[in-house]
Amino acid sequence: MARNYVTSTTTLWADEDFIELTPQQQALYQMLKGQREISAAGTLPLRVRRWTRTAKGWTPDLIDAELTVLEALGHVAVDRDTEEVLIVKFVKFDGGYRNEKRRPVIDEAARDVMSPRLRGILASELDALNALPDTASALRGGNPSDRASDG
Repeated sequence: MARNYVTSTTTLWADEDFIELTPQQQALYQMLKGQREISAAGTLPLRVRRWTRTAKGWTPDLIDAELTVLEALGHVAVDRDTEEVLIVKFVKFDGGYRNEKRRPVIDEAARDVMSPRLRGILASELDALNALPDTASALRGGNPSDRASDG
């Protein structure tokens, strides 16, 4: 389901790691968060060519380079084999894990992640939030098609 909005916390602009990014890296990060197809778990398809249309002067090479920096700094995780991007800490900043109506949506989106590496990162984030323990467990050992309910 496409999103119409995304939560952005004001604390992001006080985060030491975030304010060390260049304006271009910050813009790319915010653009990724604002994609209609971003899931409740913070994942989206890797669509570099499409993203070049979101700002004048962006090229596939430039976006790839900035994604690499964002990944090295821990803001995103990219799996080029499965063509998935994870916005690290998206679930935390979005806050949906606190809402019982959003938890099943996050659970489903998390279980749809194909990349074992991104599943592991997401499981660690859920653990850190003390949220959706069954989902975190499934991400560590299950297949993307597993659909156990998280209660």
